[in-house]
Amino acid sequence: MLRFSGERNGRKFIGIGLSKLNVERLKDDQPIIQSLDMLGLYDTDIFILYGETEDSIARELETQLGQLPGKRIEQRTKEQRTRGFGRDEKK
Repeated sequence: MLRFSGERNGRKFIGIGLSKLNVERLKDDQPIIQSLDMLGLYDTDIFILYGETEDSIARELETQLGQLPGKRIEQRTKEQRTRGFGRDEKK
């Protein structure tokens, strides 16, 4: 797995690159949990999960994290899910 960060079009970003093996593990219900310290986000971990639907992913998050204060599960709209990386999002 690659973790990277930078700036693009005046906005900061973080990125994750997954190998085929990473994807196979995710599909086998093995979530990836990694520190983001190397990106300057100290005391922050990222959870990467796979699911057939966003609802199934939300249920897996509940299983992994339980009810934690400050936890936020944000589901995207259909328009947001179909918007491709690299498209100009300014309207």
